Amino acid sequence: MANVKHNEDVKNKQDLQNLVTGIIFRQCKSFKKDDVIQTINYYLKGSEFYDNISLIKEYVTDTLNLLQSRDVVRCRNGSYSVRNPLIGSFPD
Repeated sequence: MANVKHNEDVKNKQDLQNLVTGIIFRQCKSFKKDDVIQTINYYLKGSEFYDNISLIKEYVTDTLNLLQSRDVVRCRNGSYSVRNPLIGSFPD
């Protein structure tokens, strides 16, 4: 995977989007949206986006919606899972 910027290296909204996408794709098991938001905020320490929870939540929600529409992510009862790219199925 690509080297994703974090902490003070996240300088613009594209860097933030890359961090959001990278964190989501690195999830190996089911996850809750709020847990991902907190993880992303942790990796934003030193950035101007740190503690901007409303912006982070917006990016996470938009990204998850897009990935769901592409059948890369699925949601069941508030838990999200990412399709395994090697075998093409979702973890259960």
